[in-house]
Amino acid sequence: MTRMPALKPKEVVSILEKAGYYIDHTTGSHYIMRHPDYPQRIPIPYHAKDIKRGVLHSIIKQSGLSKKESSCLCAPNLKSLRSVAPKKHSVVSF
Repeated sequence: MTRMPALKPKEVVSILEKAGYYIDHTTGSHYIMRHPDYPQRIPIPYHAKDIKRGVLHSIIKQSGLSKKESSCLCAPNLKSLRSVAPKKHSVVSF
């Protein structure tokens, strides 16, 4: 099993937004996120540094997402990567 990477706060917020959470308010340097269907709130530390694996694990646990679901939400779309990838040029010899 691979280890969960440290993520930037902006990435964590976007993962939770894809899962249906929204930013309710900010308190200091933390974003407080809520889901319309669940009563709990999830504080996300929004600093310049990456969110470490332990804190990230706690956020995922509070959100109710599994590690697999959260990794699927943060995985880049392979189709979009293929369209951006440089095309191979054929070599013409004279």
